Amino acid sequence: MPSVPHAIIMVGIPGAGKSTFSLRFADTFSTPLFNLPKLKADMELDARQTAQFFEVVMQEVSKTGQTIVVEGFSDTKKERESLEKVFTRLKYKPLFVWVQTDTNESLRRATSARMGDERLSESEFDDMVEAFEPPEMKEGAVVISGRHAYPTQLKVVLKQMALNATRPKEKPSSPVNRQVRLRGRTVTVSTVKNIQKR
Repeated sequence: MPSVPHAIIMVGIPGAGKSTFSLRFADTFSTPLFNLPKLKADMELDARQTAQFFEVVMQEVSKTGQTIVVEGFSDTKKERESLEKVFTRLKYKPLFVWVQTDTNESLRRATSARMGDERLSESEFDDMVEAFEPPEMKEGAVVISGRHAYPTQLKVVLKQMALNATRPKEKPSSPVNRQVRLRGRTVTVSTVKNIQKR
């Protein structure tokens, strides 16, 4: 069965570790990475124009059938629903990856000089945290710790991608190898789902 391309959508407060994971994942699999806030700033667009431009670009990218990573425009439920609609229409499987790190550590990271990101003031950080809406259970976000090493984070995300590639009614009780296609490479992930009868 052909693998479904995923849109890995990063979610989390500033300084949680979204950019670090995104960059490492994109580098590991030569996966396209779209940083929407950077695109908005670089092209001097408003949020609506950025979303429209991104959708036009994605219509072309979707022809490749390759998994992509998206960062930004995912802080609220409404923004995530909008992204989910776009990707579903383009035959992608949206996967929200919620990077969780304690607020104090996130504050330290977000307000210190970071390569590739602008430094936030404490008040800017507080405002962004206040506006952030954590994913609800029904959104199906996979949670990774922003304090864990990248290989540990990657294992969690690849396992969820492999589970998403199976038919909804499939209920394996023994190890099952599933393949996830990532930019010319196929990664095989073994998963186990124990089913206990009472």
